[in-house]
Amino acid sequence: MADLAAARRFVHREARLLDRLAFEASLGEGSAASIIQALGAYQNSDGGFGNALEPDTRTRSSQPLYLELALEYMDGAGRFDGDQVRRACDWLAGVLRPEGGAPILLDSFRDADFAPHWANNSPTPGINPNGGIAGLLMKAGVRHPVLDRLEDFCWGSLGSLDGAHDVSEALVFLEHAPDRRRAEARAERLVRQLPKTRMFKADPSVSEYGLDALFYARTPGAWVTQWLDPALVHAALSHLEQTQQEDGGWAINWTPPGSAAVAEWRGMMTVRAVRTLRAYGRL
Repeated sequence: MADLAAARRFVHREARLLDRLAFEASLGEGSAASIIQALGAYQNSDGGFGNALEPDTRTRSSQPLYLELALEYMDGAGRFDGDQVRRACDWLAGVLRPEGGAPILLDSFRDADFAPHWANNSPTPGINPNGGIAGLLMKAGVRHPVLDRLEDFCWGSLGSLDGAHDVSEALVFLEHAPDRRRAEARAERLVRQLPKTRMFKADPSVSEYGLDALFYARTPGAWVTQWLDPALVHAALSHLEQTQQEDGGWAINWTPPGSAAVAEWRGMMTVRAVRTLRAYGRL
């Protein structure tokens, strides 16, 4: 079994303030308000989120990827801040491409260091991160004109998914899309095809980067578990338990742009690991 006390020491020693607050909140020892306040430091005057909120890109400029991550933090805290979300939606409306979606990163991300895997980033919009943004905005009950454009774009993007990350984004969108019959039929097909999806790790112990079952089912009651093979979840849980490092945190298996980014990512992954293990009664 993983060591919660060691994980706590790691987070408070290595993680950034936002993730320290998220860690405490996940244990019922912090407040959603503190997380919202910390997120405010990442929101720029234009309304978008920037300032290396996603550690693999160190730009101060507002990015669609950062907006999705900000919404994930709010979702994890159980509170979507109306003012922050409205300002971010206004910003997003201004950077959508004519086809209705935003690229995962705007070209402005290149004004600072970034991880090697972002070097060939495409400016073409896709389901990532638009599916996650749209799904979380719908979950929050947001009413904003940008959401209508995003919804149409996401439905149109479902025919060109490329790999496990795209499937994850599609599933966030489908979980909250208003057309439930259509959404559930499409989601079931995507989940059942996961073992054959590029970058999905049916065996979580393989060293190559990829996403395992827990990326989609972070709690036992996750929407996708009705179609997900329980054996995949069990294997991923066992692997997660076994891979806590001696320093109390969890490792990453890609190359961030610097030592600060490594620490930030490990802090984020440790919070996620503890939250998931607690949800499944493994901690």
